Amino acid sequence: MNINEYLKKLHLSEKESETYLALLASGESSITPISKKVDLPRTTVFYILERLSDKHLIDINDAKTRRTYIARPLRTIITLLNYKKSELESVIDDFKTSLPEFDRTYHQSPFQPGVRFFNKNDIRLIYEEMLEIDPKKDEIWYVAETAKIVDTFGADYTENWIKRRIAKKIPSRSIRVKEAEIEGINTPFEGDIREYRFAPPGFNCPAHILIYQDSVAIITTSQEAFGTVITSKEYAATMRSWFEQLWCNSK
Repeated sequence: MNINEYLKKLHLSEKESETYLALLASGESSITPISKKVDLPRTTVFYILERLSDKHLIDINDAKTRRTYIARPLRTIITLLNYKKSELESVIDDFKTSLPEFDRTYHQSPFQPGVRFFNKNDIRLIYEEMLEIDPKKDEIWYVAETAKIVDTFGADYTENWIKRRIAKKIPSRSIRVKEAEIEGINTPFEGDIREYRFAPPGFNCPAHILIYQDSVAIITTSQEAFGTVITSKEYAATMRSWFEQLWCNSK
């Protein structure tokens, strides 16, 4: 990403980003040179600079003779993004705590039966959802070809997701196709809290199937690139029975 993409994450408008970067390149400056540099009226630049100050990206120096502005260094962006991250994590934790009460208020079951569809742009949300399960109550079961998973999600995301699953201490059981293994991905190591077996010879699994809580997800390859999540206690129980039978016939 270029610098403007990171500034967008801080909810800066295009003109705010342009003004911040112009001031960053100029060093300490009064309003007139910045106005000329970004080709905007002085009054507009004045209000933009005030907003940038409110967002902690610039400092304002009110001297006796004139007001000047100086941009804070780029490392400030890291500080602000980290703050937003911690703030969002706090909101997520609060929402999780309040969710049972919200469910009761709106008469919602925690696992409302239903079917959800995900296109290629948001199928990663299925994997992110799995990381929210309670490791003391459930685990992730899946049947898949490792090569197809990596082809769909990319090696970096797949490896990062595995590390996050382990950090959250979420157990997994998997049935994989030996011929479709990829070196370096899914390599077992101490503390990775999982079991896996290889499916019987000739077993083919173009899509991959994941079972977690009362949900069953089916994700196709990158060629089709869509996902479906069916949330149903009965369907999940059926698929768990199917998984156990295949597990018994795998090595």
